[in-house]
Amino acid sequence: DAAKASAEAAKANNEGTVLYTPRIGSGQIVCFTSSITAGVNYALSDGLFLGLEFSPYTFTYTSLSVCPKDNQVYKATAYANRFFANTLLKIGFRF
Repeated sequence: DAAKASAEAAKANNEGTVLYTPRIGSGQIVCFTSSITAGVNYALSDGLFLGLEFSPYTFTYTSLSVCPKDNQVYKATAYANRFFANTLLKIGFRF
């Protein structure tokens, strides 16, 4: 492999640290989000409204899987619990 050969040549010549980056054969990312949303809209006039929307609770889960050629599978997962994260003030026009 050309990348391994160049990394070994750089190491032999004392050119500093060289990171080997394997070629990726395949990979996937799976993510889902679940949220509770509440809000209030107020009509200021015909066709014009003002609104407030917020999410008291949001859960996000992410899973990453990368399969480099000729190597083991790398897996990483993450999740997040957020409270009152997405507060929006809306001004809307209806036609």
